[in-house]
Amino acid sequence: SYSNSIAPIISSNCAFSGCHGDSAFQKFSLVSYDGIMNGGITAGSPEESKLYKVLKTLNDEEIMPKKPYNELSEKQIQLIYVWIGQGAKNN
Repeated sequence: SYSNSIAPIISSNCAFSGCHGDSAFQKFSLVSYDGIMNGGITAGSPEESKLYKVLKTLNDEEIMPKKPYNELSEKQIQLIYVWIGQGAKNN
């Protein structure tokens, strides 16, 4: 579910000051479900969702989170993949 699995991953790895938790700093905020959805989620299509693409890219310029922050684990990325594939519902 979004509230039990996805929100904690995003809030602890992406939505903090100086990153996507500060709407003045980035193009979009990942602090809320609406912000995440506006950040490039294509519900039902993880491969077409910007969030998934930036987590899986091999391009050092595009990958998120940026260094010096740690990359998400494969398990965390898989949870996001499944959530998006199941429709990215706010549940």
